[in-house]
Amino acid sequence: MAAVDNLPSIRQMLDDWDAQQAAEAAGIKYVRKPFVIEAPPPIDAAAATRIAKANRMESERGTAAAHSMDRERRQTRLGQLEGTWVADCSVSRSWFGGGSPTQVAQAKTTEYRVGPNPRSIQDSNGTYEVDYTEYTGGSCDPAGGGYNAKAFAKYNMQGTIMYQGMGVAPDFSNCYQAEWTTTQSTWTFPSDATTEPQVTRLLSILNTHCPCAHSHTGPTEWKAGLAGTRTVHNSDCRRDDITDQSFILCGIIGGLPTYALYQYLPNSEAQQYQSSSLSFARQDGWYNQPSSRPRSRLPHSDAHDSNDCVLAMPIQCGTKSGTLSDAANYCDGCTQLECTGCIYRYIENDKDAPGSPQATWSYCCPCIYYMAREFPWMAVEC
Repeated sequence: MAAVDNLPSIRQMLDDWDAQQAAEAAGIKYVRKPFVIEAPPPIDAAAATRIAKANRMESERGTAAAHSMDRERRQTRLGQLEGTWVADCSVSRSWFGGGSPTQVAQAKTTEYRVGPNPRSIQDSNGTYEVDYTEYTGGSCDPAGGGYNAKAFAKYNMQGTIMYQGMGVAPDFSNCYQAEWTTTQSTWTFPSDATTEPQVTRLLSILNTHCPCAHSHTGPTEWKAGLAGTRTVHNSDCRRDDITDQSFILCGIIGGLPTYALYQYLPNSEAQQYQSSSLSFARQDGWYNQPSSRPRSRLPHSDAHDSNDCVLAMPIQCGTKSGTLSDAANYCDGCTQLECTGCIYRYIENDKDAPGSPQATWSYCCPCIYYMAREFPWMAVEC
């Protein structure tokens, strides 16, 4: 498996389940092996340096921003992840569909929050949220459809992270050990005909082995399509049904602790990181090299007062027509953390934005909150 922000595909989970069932039928103890996640593009060291410099310059503007930057530096010294992180949008086959030829735009955004009084990395707790959404536009370019096309499928996972210090093996001494536990998750499985057989089998396994039907509100059965969207708390699942030999997705949804490593990219000044494949056993999860697609930290200006969107800013940021107005129309219909990533990626692809993506994100933050008067979902962390 991979850390909760980089899960193996449904196809890989089903193949693992088939191998486990075959081993049990033959009376052989099944040993789960780490998954090979599709290799990300080579790390661009120059880009990492540019992102770090831009984030540092933008975060140092103003008293609130300086305070935010100081906090980030303190957490970085402890190795803790904090803030909002985005991976580049990509176009590929559906994560849910595996063998489907359908090309979908894939967008993932992650947010980490640190506990109130961390004294050391070993004493620290925090929370995380991971939002992954697929769109039928088949393009990451706003002009090609992308996010404002029909949402194909998605998941949103929230939970706790415990930091467990530096890697103990020599090969992982520059990595950090962590434990992720999902406490709540929301799932929308695709109903598109090209993925129907695989999704149908997946839903059958979930309904049989982890129906998680103890909730007294909302759906109590796994179904495909937008109408079948379901939010599950790990307390909705029978603890006796969830073990480290469970179907992988059952273990994650049911709240089994998962273990993995992460590391900051060289030359990124802790503004980019990668995570490793994970395991339900720490002796496995903490001995896998981080290899996920890099996540980049968004600068936080903390400039959330809409009254500060003054002078030339509304024109430069495009509150009536232009960057932010177009982003509002483009991302309308998003949910949860998806909205943060959608607005930023729109800015990133907008050639008419007033500056670099990092600069626009920070400079236009008050105007994003001005737009939130009409579009409440635009009140994002910027």
